[in-house]
Amino acid sequence: MSADGKEVGQMKKHRIISILLSAVMTVSSASLFSGSVAGADAVGDMNGFRLIYNGTVNYAISTARYSSEGGPTDDYEAAAALQSTLSQMCGGARFALSTSYLSSRKQEIIVGSDSDQEKRGIITVDRSGIEDDGFIICTSGERIIITGKTGEGTWNGVEYFIKNCLDYDVWTDSAPENVKSIGIPKDINVVVKGGGAAPELETVEDSGAFATHQYGDIDYDTLFSHNAYDRLKNAVVCYSDETTIANIITKRIPRGRIVYNSLFDVCTCAKCTAAAREEGTEMGAYFRLVRRAASENPNTRITILAMNRTLKAPATSLGSNVDVIICDRKLCSAHSVGNSSCPINREFAENLAAWKKLCGSVSVVDFTSDYFHFPSTFPNLFVMRANAAYYKAQGVRDVYMQFDTKMADLEFADLRCYLADAVLKDPGMSESRYSELMNRAIAHYYGAENAEAIRAYIDLATNAAKSSGCFDINTRPENIIPIKTGSGSGVYAYDLTFAKAAYKIWNDILPYPSVAVSARSRYSLAVSSRYMASAANHAKMQFNTYLSQTVEPIDRTDVVRAVMGK
Repeated sequence: MSADGKEVGQMKKHRIISILLSAVMTVSSASLFSGSVAGADAVGDMNGFRLIYNGTVNYAISTARYSSEGGPTDDYEAAAALQSTLSQMCGGARFALSTSYLSSRKQEIIVGSDSDQEKRGIITVDRSGIEDDGFIICTSGERIIITGKTGEGTWNGVEYFIKNCLDYDVWTDSAPENVKSIGIPKDINVVVKGGGAAPELETVEDSGAFATHQYGDIDYDTLFSHNAYDRLKNAVVCYSDETTIANIITKRIPRGRIVYNSLFDVCTCAKCTAAAREEGTEMGAYFRLVRRAASENPNTRITILAMNRTLKAPATSLGSNVDVIICDRKLCSAHSVGNSSCPINREFAENLAAWKKLCGSVSVVDFTSDYFHFPSTFPNLFVMRANAAYYKAQGVRDVYMQFDTKMADLEFADLRCYLADAVLKDPGMSESRYSELMNRAIAHYYGAENAEAIRAYIDLATNAAKSSGCFDINTRPENIIPIKTGSGSGVYAYDLTFAKAAYKIWNDILPYPSVAVSARSRYSLAVSSRYMASAANHAKMQFNTYLSQTVEPIDRTDVVRAVMGK
């Protein structure tokens, strides 16, 4: 995490949507397919809006193309997938895709939340009743609108539209072909609120939980905001300067926080250099400022953040009224914090022990999911229990297991949320109790019929990752469960032992459609890597993502076919 908050922002950027759509849905038309024309050459309600009729295309698709960063939006990609799917269904018929308002056209499908039509006031959509993953499908005049608050919501709307209005189910590879006519009800009004959260399976007995515990989305603005010196930008601040010290103490002590979260250069004046040498950390002068503030304000509790440059504990005590939040994003996720054979976590544990001697209380932020390669397989579910037990045994006051509960791309999202909640409520639970809870949760979230297979995959991935040694939240998938052999070329350059075993498990749970190999349409390709069809589908995508991110692009077709036994 950098001083300017770029990495925090990146993490926040991926707080996308809840895992499961809620059942809050309104469909005003009695049936999306009422009045359908019989026969394979027609789909939908011919008394409604005719997207194509007797081979003549009547509708175009409109969306916004670029984001503020300049890249294609999720809305645009969803619209392009819809265009491709319609064209494929209709024997190559051309459905135009526009990214700007065409004043003469009133027959169009508007996809997304940033269209020119909405900006110009031609259409209005009230999204106040939906969550980030929710969506609305409605009409305005002859226009059909598919939109969410976010690109992810829009994607969900497009997926719903394709499945329920076009009768195309990509998962079973059943799609109408050579369609000459498609009709959509004039009164269609579908509202899916979204925002469903993983339900609590059972109340886990609290056998000595932490004073404060939280899993999921951490309030970075409050917890990690750099406030040791408000005007710090690119300037080097001298924490030995009396004016600076007085300024910081005056501003920060009333609020009880002196947080330094910066990677900017430190002062190298004679006083700061001496403080660094004597305290055994380059931020020695900063820690002396904190010590002074605590001493001068004995009745005020002061919170500081041990992170980046301030991660290492100083040599001398800060005072019993100082609370320290330790945040080390380099923690090894392959081993528990208390595993002394892991050099990374051993160093962390030693630093934790040092901090305990220097302050009033210690809290820990435990980064426990992959941020940058999601939703690829991240096999640390068993480490979560061991870490919670270790923190409790070491007298840690507060624990924050950092991952986003609303991140639809989170690997085993429902399961992970439940297990995090369980170990934070009962950090002393046994391995057998944890395993029992895991099995119950798997059956609950992914179906009893899939429970044994999904647990087998979790165990398979956990064991496969052991050969890779240490990994953390930044580690690339191919370095967590390596599959390259380093010899041969193409498909022969890969050891597919794990991939084939994992594929067999997931194919038994949810058979892979042939469309995933043949890539019949852009939508087929896109939805094959999406997650919203079901909790089990969501979970399956982590393996798909792992495989695609691990294999070189030029080899993917051959490797996928080899994995699938083709």
